[in-house]
Amino acid sequence: MAIQQTEQLLTHSLPDGSHPQLRGSARRCGGRPLPAASSADGTVRVRDLGSADGGSADLVMQVRAHTGRIRSPAFDGTGERLATAGGEGIARVWAVADSACTAEFVSSGGWVRYVCLDATAQRLAIGEGPGELHVYDVASCQTAAVLEGHNGRVLMLAVGDGPDVLVSAAADGTVGAWSISRSRQLVQVRVDASLNCAAFDPDTAIVLAGSANGTTAVGVPDVVGRREDPNG
Repeated sequence: MAIQQTEQLLTHSLPDGSHPQLRGSARRCGGRPLPAASSADGTVRVRDLGSADGGSADLVMQVRAHTGRIRSPAFDGTGERLATAGGEGIARVWAVADSACTAEFVSSGGWVRYVCLDATAQRLAIGEGPGELHVYDVASCQTAAVLEGHNGRVLMLAVGDGPDVLVSAAADGTVGAWSISRSRQLVQVRVDASLNCAAFDPDTAIVLAGSANGTTAVGVPDVVGRREDPNG
């Protein structure tokens, strides 16, 4: 890995150019940035950029996680667990320290589009098939919720303010917020007929959704940050 330092930007060149499709995620662990890069052959690599010295960074995890390309690696809140979604329809949770697979989930629909871990790696959310969201308890591998409301492939999943709220966006142009414990949708906003990508900022509770028509900011703070009335 080559590292180039400028006054405003630190760039890292990964020696993985033989794999044309890269998907990535990043997390800070103890103040040290941990990027995860996944390649088309199903390999995922995690590096500790905080240890960079003399033009290199430590490779802390490298594993052939799936037989097909990885769609979306995602860390938990500590950087100690990493979830991956494979093109073969399987999602896995990994311990970064020893590259051990700690849980495996097979999609009932055959597709795994996106994965998301909560802050403590207790729950894994998976975007499957044509838009279903499945939430699993990681320790028991049991289903915690099945959420239906999207009619296109899932582009983004994120945990909201608290472990019970899930935020999602799909290619059909819908952005949604969900209650996991109640297995129901709290709100849905239709942004565009066809979305290409989306990202969620937990600090502002805003979803940025991109399409051929441009970028739309969707605010869901009242839902994501709201504690529901248990008698409601």
